[in-house]
Amino acid sequence: MAFVPTGPAVSAGSLEALFGSAAQNSAAIKGAEAFRNAAKAGKFAVDPDQAKEALNYLRVAGVDVREALLSATELAREPKIGSSDFAHAARQAYLEGGRSAAEALVSTLKVLELYREGIDAAMKNYRRLDDDAAGRFRGSD
Repeated sequence: MAFVPTGPAVSAGSLEALFGSAAQNSAAIKGAEAFRNAAKAGKFAVDPDQAKEALNYLRVAGVDVREALLSATELAREPKIGSSDFAHAARQAYLEGGRSAAEALVSTLKVLELYREGIDAAMKNYRRLDDDAAGRFRGSD
């Protein structure tokens, strides 16, 4: 029996399951913005020694996401695979999948950057609190 391809089996719904919907990506960005804004408003502080590990994880994740974004961008190009109906459908699936992945990865980079900004602000808050406490202590001599 011969195998006859009928077209790609990836639906738009399954792409959302893989890469997240626009609404999910937007919600992730909003959450990261809230974190950053709270830190910039002085709502919390983070010990810089403790934050180093988190910042390193964010840096490594950013490198990985940028690498994946390069691959997704390559995938989003129309492959030259023939002119049959199947080839046309496959080209569309590649394009849609690559675009969807790239959009999700760009959103992820934005989230990582916002969290990094929030941690940076929280470390500044900690240093300011620490300096204020040290000044009060020196002033009590």
